[in-house]
Amino acid sequence: QPLPTDASPTALLLGYIDESNLEEDEETMRRILLTILPMEETMMIMSHLMMTMMMMMMLKRMRRRMRRRST
Repeated sequence: QPLPTDASPTALLLGYIDESNLEEDEETMRRILLTILPMEETMMIMSHLMMTMMMMMMLKRMRRRMRRRST
């Protein structure tokens, strides 16, 4: 005779689901992706902006050094 699903130690974990509903799972995945993808895009934009700012700062320093050397 098989044990009931709640007899397993895994069943005691928070968030454990003993039965799965495919439609709800697909909807949950869709919501997660709609949340994660914009976050990834934002991180990419922020990373690009940071690199651009660093390059601008480096160029500014180089120009200052060049001006100092030429005078």
